[in-house]
Amino acid sequence: MKKILCIDGGGIRGIIPAVILTEIEKLTHKNISQLFDMVAGTSTGGILALGLVKPDENDPTKPAFRAEKLVDMYLQEGKNIFPPYALSKVANLIEEKYSAKGIETVLYNYFEDATLSDALIDTMITAYEIEKRENIIFKSKSAKSDKEKDFFMRDVARGTSAAPTFFEPAQIKSVKGKRILHVVDGGLFANNPSMCAYIEYAKKNYEMEEDGCLLASMGTGDVFKPYLYKNAVDWGLIHWAKPTIDMMFDGVSNSINYQLQALFDTRKNHKYYRFQRELQNQYNDMDDTSVETLNYLVALSERLISEQWREINELCEILTK
Repeated sequence: MKKILCIDGGGIRGIIPAVILTEIEKLTHKNISQLFDMVAGTSTGGILALGLVKPDENDPTKPAFRAEKLVDMYLQEGKNIFPPYALSKVANLIEEKYSAKGIETVLYNYFEDATLSDALIDTMITAYEIEKRENIIFKSKSAKSDKEKDFFMRDVARGTSAAPTFFEPAQIKSVKGKRILHVVDGGLFANNPSMCAYIEYAKKNYEMEEDGCLLASMGTGDVFKPYLYKNAVDWGLIHWAKPTIDMMFDGVSNSINYQLQALFDTRKNHKYYRFQRELQNQYNDMDDTSVETLNYLVALSERLISEQWREINELCEILTK
């Protein structure tokens, strides 16, 4: 059975999948890279995915970070990525909200000079190339066979998380330096990267229909904050920018979840798990790093684990067979 882990985008709300993955590692007594054949991620999910597959410098057969360490990354580095002295709402209308210096420093400290080709298991990370107007999927398997497709993990993480209006686009170079990409957040087309990962594996593993597939999809919280018609009816280009991005990210994630549920229900020996919970409106911002919000996200994650305990236990049993 092929085992695939996918992690949504969602900024600081990446705490949610990080906490769930910490519980899975505790229950199985194994690292995520030992449990899955592939990991895929978008935006904050891409950062998590790369963190889970980066090899340890002292023992390249083991990951540098357990999921618990990545929970700490959000709690300790959140304010460095999304500093409280960001641009005002008015200034943000003409320029990105945050300087890229903070997130780039955090990513360098965590990933240093590790490359995509170093990944412990198959890894897929999404981004969007703004000059060529094409979807980009960074693949560790391609990076191992073609050095012009190999990038530093820190640069892949920067590119996949370059959310429009929050950060400037990322210009990144391949390890060899000949290939240059200009990318923004992969959430523009795959905030939930699960279908991309499933198709990638299915097209190269024809026996999967017989052997089966397990796909565990980690959400970063469902947002139900309404945009009222009485306000939106008079919006122009400026007012629609951020709501459009919010709704696009959420719509893509929910659409992919619906498609996969329907698809896996028709497949023999296929198992699909989606871990997601609704967020209270006051805590749904992707860049809210207040202590109150961080505590809420951790508590929500722990409640999800309690409420979906049966599914998590079943998942862990399959992963350790």
